[in-house]
Amino acid sequence: MNVKLLSLQLLIVRLRIENRALLKRSPSKKLSKQWYNLLSKMASVVFKTVTCLNYGYHDEKAPKVVLSPQFEPERFPIQLYHYMVTAGLNAEISKLKILEVGCGRGGGCNYIAKQFHPKKMVGLDLSSEAINFCRRTHNTNDNLSFISGEADNLPFQDADFDVVINTESSHCYPDFDTFLNEVTCVLKPNGYFIFADFRFASAMNKLTNSLNQSALTIIKKEDITSFVVTALTKDSQRKETLINQSPILWIFKKALKQLFAGCIGSQIYKDFCSRKRIYFFYVLQKN
Repeated sequence: MNVKLLSLQLLIVRLRIENRALLKRSPSKKLSKQWYNLLSKMASVVFKTVTCLNYGYHDEKAPKVVLSPQFEPERFPIQLYHYMVTAGLNAEISKLKILEVGCGRGGGCNYIAKQFHPKKMVGLDLSSEAINFCRRTHNTNDNLSFISGEADNLPFQDADFDVVINTESSHCYPDFDTFLNEVTCVLKPNGYFIFADFRFASAMNKLTNSLNQSALTIIKKEDITSFVVTALTKDSQRKETLINQSPILWIFKKALKQLFAGCIGSQIYKDFCSRKRIYFFYVLQKN
């Protein structure tokens, strides 16, 4: 067997073990960094050119988002970013400096930079593997840059950004309250924090308390679980095809469908359908 593939499959075994730890307790910073570096290595082999790994968004009743051919293959994950920006901001985006914390493989940052033309778009991620991929892949926009860093210790000056975006990332942070403090620090006065993620239904009150106790004011709150389920349903075949075509053993393909892709029938998919997990969207403003 190819040594690279064998190494990848051993990594996935480790990911399965560590994923259980992530679900049961707040992960340590070291565990989170290892997790996402391993995930990025896995994605580079299995998902190759895929740039968005979020679960997506789709509203059947809304007008269809017009996407360029570059973004069409990842329509549903890209639509989550499109919704976050269009539903979250009324300002003239071309004048804004935007930061995404937890940018992953950079597809969302790249889309915002090209579609909305902010003055500056910065993607930050804990994983150096992911940032290296972003720099190799998204290198055509003068207004776009990527940096490796920690969500609870953002490497920027106070009041450096007009907008901070956080997409499907915070559920893995060891200290969510510290992250909120960091967001507040790097935002300019009256700046916006645009936030989409999921929690177990039993943890939603804790999330609400953290947001209410922060120096940010909630100005919009939506439960978008049903739109995420629709996206997962429509995007399941694409993800299954990508995984099935990858040169790894079937048992590892099954793990990928369960852990990362949210394919129809996976536990995460069932949890969203039953509302055991809630997917939410917030817009908050710095006081």
